[in-house]
Amino acid sequence: MNPEQPRPDLATEYQNLLNMLARTGKYLEGLNADPSLLKSYRRLLRYLRSQPPERIREILGENSRRSEQLGRKYEPELSEQEICAMACATILDLASNQETSRRLLERIATLRFGVTRGGLSALRNRDALVEKLRTLIGNESTHDSITRAAGQQSSGR
Repeated sequence: MNPEQPRPDLATEYQNLLNMLARTGKYLEGLNADPSLLKSYRRLLRYLRSQPPERIREILGENSRRSEQLGRKYEPELSEQEICAMACATILDLASNQETSRRLLERIATLRFGVTRGGLSALRNRDALVEKLRTLIGNESTHDSITRAAGQQSSGR
């Protein structure tokens, strides 16, 4: 699409997409696709149809396009489990990358290390938040070392 042309109405585009997905589902039924997959497909379609109009932009990926246009890199939303399981080296890499948003770093601090919202608000800028994350990672590494040393001593007795 030419960047100068206005973007079609998102609601219309979303309805067209839902219609295409419905037709594709009927086509898959005609091909005798796996019944459990068809059931999941219908659930997905039902879920998409139930979404409020304000979510259409997000569902169609318009938020990521807008952030790219503003010069920001799109960051996929990480789940709580992914953040909690994240290796210290990965967290340090994200913290060192200037393109990583403060919002993501705050989520990591909150979910992984239990930093409160009040504790985050005391960190006035991104550099202070990065330094806090480095300190928390250092503390976690020290704690892990002590735990390993204590475990070795108790098994040696």
